Amino acid sequence: SVKALKTRLNLRKSDSPEDVKRRLALAKREMALGRGYDYRIVNDKLDDAYRTLRKIVLKESEDTEHA
Repeated sequence: SVKALKTRLNLRKSDSPEDVKRRLALAKREMALGRGYDYRIVNDKLDDAYRTLRKIVLKESEDTEHA
């Protein structure tokens, strides 16, 4: 979520307030565009994101083989 991203960016304290604002605006646009895709991977926990990606790739590979 944008709220979670804002929290993470502020806790890191490595970006200027202007950079945080820019990154949040970009994230909002990307999330809005994401509604048009078949899959969504939330990259908040690397292991979970990897497992989700792997499942998607395996499913799509199976679907392609049986088409």
